[in-house]
Amino acid sequence: MLPLTLFAMDAVTRYAPSLADAPDPDAAPRAVPELVRQMYVVADRYDFLTAPDGAKLRYAFWRTKAAKPRGTILLLNGRGEFVEKYAIEIVPELRARNFAIWTMDWRGQGLSSRSLPDSQKGHIDRFETYLADLAAFIDFVAASDTPRPIVALTHSMGAHNLLRHFAERGAGPIKAGIMVAPMTGLRSEAIIRVLLSMLPPTAKIDQRYFYGGTPFRLVGREFIGNKVTHDQRRFRFAEAWYVTDPRLPIGGPTIGWLRQSVKSIRTLVEPSYLARITAPLLILSAKQDLLVDSRTHAALATRLPDAEVVDFDGARHEIMMENDKIRARFWTEFDRFTGKHAPFR
Repeated sequence: MLPLTLFAMDAVTRYAPSLADAPDPDAAPRAVPELVRQMYVVADRYDFLTAPDGAKLRYAFWRTKAAKPRGTILLLNGRGEFVEKYAIEIVPELRARNFAIWTMDWRGQGLSSRSLPDSQKGHIDRFETYLADLAAFIDFVAASDTPRPIVALTHSMGAHNLLRHFAERGAGPIKAGIMVAPMTGLRSEAIIRVLLSMLPPTAKIDQRYFYGGTPFRLVGREFIGNKVTHDQRRFRFAEAWYVTDPRLPIGGPTIGWLRQSVKSIRTLVEPSYLARITAPLLILSAKQDLLVDSRTHAALATRLPDAEVVDFDGARHEIMMENDKIRARFWTEFDRFTGKHAPFR
């Protein structure tokens, strides 16, 4: 963790008054893996904010180095992900484009409060808890003097949660959003629904792993057969962090997490619900997605007032962590969209 004095005058004190306090050292990574040490960009601040129910939500921000910043990226990751995963390549690539960046760990993962005593279980009581956390984070960012406009860059569950936030609370300070492989439907969702219907919705049941789910295990984690990327090098980035900082890993989802996901997806895809969202959206759809049902993206866009879908035919779920060719196309689409909504000054 960098000493606060190294950036207090030109970063922290330019934001909300609460950021002038010394950050919590428990929010910072314990060490940086050798594999990514030359690429990783240390945040200007790691700290916690308090959710409405008292849970601790870990966040990080990077200031822009530009004299005339283009704005701020609100980076919302997916289930099981964490701040450091995006600070290897995505954060420096965003800073090169003159953006400041704010991001957070969702409750139940990363260094935010875990939902169950068994911290390996990926669990949530209901998605409305995520939405309350997200609203608190957006309000926290908006209260700062972070450069405007604010554009959201979201992945999977992060995209799902922001869509629901837009529908229920409006876009607020966020001018536009990029949805990467948004969780608007699950692969094998019909089978998941049948299995869930046979399991009583009690706490004792819902806090168990879903069929096949286990705690995270590094042993046996093979690149061949993975569901997220064609790039072996980037596939290894996350596990390097798991070894270096044992606080970060998370296992499979619980029955309750799947139950609440299916319920939230059902809410999200209601036509009248989506029609409330007026912010411009770019949906990047991974056509080889083995986790999210990418066939739902086109139908979703027809119900949104201002949305565009771009298909990535050769991509798996983690488009931003894919091979160089796919990532180059991602940045082409990113630059085109942000050129409209957060142009260079």
